Amino acid sequence: MDVLFILIDRALKSEPNNAKLVDTQARLFAAVGLLDRAIALMHEAVIKKPDDARLADALAYYQSAKKLGATLSN
Repeated sequence: MDVLFILIDRALKSEPNNAKLVDTQARLFAAVGLLDRAIALMHEAVIKKPDDARLADALAYYQSAKKLGATLSN
C-alpha cells in the first residue's frame, strides 16, 4: 500500500489537474479507513471534473460510509 501512495503522489505532481488521479488517491485513503481525507479528495475531483457522475457517486458513497460509521459507533 505504501508503494501505491508513493506512485499516486508522483503521478499527481506530474498531472495535478487530473481528476481520475485524485479519484484514485481518494480510493486509496478510503481503503485504509481515512474517510475524511477521501471525502476531501473526492470534493477536489468533482470540482476538477464536474460532469463526471461517477466521481459524484463516489463522493456520495464515502459520505454515506462516514455517516454509517458514526451511527454504528454510537
